[in-house]
Amino acid sequence: MLKLIVYSFVLTTIFKAFEVSACDHGWTQFEQSCYYSSAIIGNVFQVRHRHKHWFGAQAECEGKGAKLAELNTESELQFVRQLAQKRHTSVWIGGTDGDKEGQWMWASGTPVSVKDFKPVTDPRMKQFDRPEQQDCLAIVGGHWKDLNCLKTLDYICEKKNTQNKVTVSKEKKSRDIDETRRN
Repeated sequence: MLKLIVYSFVLTTIFKAFEVSACDHGWTQFEQSCYYSSAIIGNVFQVRHRHKHWFGAQAECEGKGAKLAELNTESELQFVRQLAQKRHTSVWIGGTDGDKEGQWMWASGTPVSVKDFKPVTDPRMKQFDRPEQQDCLAIVGGHWKDLNCLKTLDYICEKKNTQNKVTVSKEKKSRDIDETRRN
């Protein structure tokens, strides 16, 4: 029985040793990038300090060595949507059509390849929709919406995983444990 307890303790220690965070504290990994959501920090009383206009949000991300999130795949779109909805808030992401109305580009200059706009169908809301005054991209109610860039919202930053750390798979852990047993 004592051998079983010791063996269990050794295995637990080995598993913990292989668990390496691929992103800094406060960031969440998805594929090869790390994401930071300002909506996750603080409490209700700190909202006004974390809400930024689009340009301020971009500057905050740059200060963290990142950029406003640029979504290039359907899976990344789903991940960031879920990240935005954790606090049921609207968030800035890195798209803009400031150069040409309706031609969406990421702030880095690359064209937007996936889109998630929900068309405005309510006639009462159409009268308030002013695309010519709305050049910045946000996730609102789970879908993309172009908004006035000076509106203050939470934001999601993205940066590549530069720590060269990877999350170790269960298969690798199993192989390493088997190898430890043999030695």
